[in-house]
Amino acid sequence: VKRLGALEVLRIEEGFERLGVRGELRRSEFRTGFLNAVVGAPVPEDLAEALFSGFDTSSTGTVTVHEFVCGFAVLRHGTPEEKLRLLFNVYDADRDQRLSDRDLKRFAQALGDSRAATRERAIDGALKSLSAEGASVNFKRF
Repeated sequence: VKRLGALEVLRIEEGFERLGVRGELRRSEFRTGFLNAVVGAPVPEDLAEALFSGFDTSSTGTVTVHEFVCGFAVLRHGTPEEKLRLLFNVYDADRDQRLSDRDLKRFAQALGDSRAATRERAIDGALKSLSAEGASVNFKRF
């Protein structure tokens, strides 16, 4: 948050207040009000859910204004490690702090079915590279 200027934080907070309900942003508002507006087109539900999980760092099922501002700050001005942590959280669907084949497959499926064979090869390749570490990988190994 420190990397954002005061005016930028104010604008983000104002946008959050327009979308949020009682200081929280639910999945539906995150998808329709934020993601779709940023992307300019409807975001697939599974992908929106994965991105929502990356912002919902407290795993409460809602995003607070603080989580929203922090997530936005990471996207805009985060260090490579902070961006990797956010990406790890997006992939880690079950929030166990480890990426498994199930996590990777779920995220890959959220990206769509247009290239199913390519997606499966990419998942298999990623899993083979991780297999030396076991069935899953933690953030440090990621």
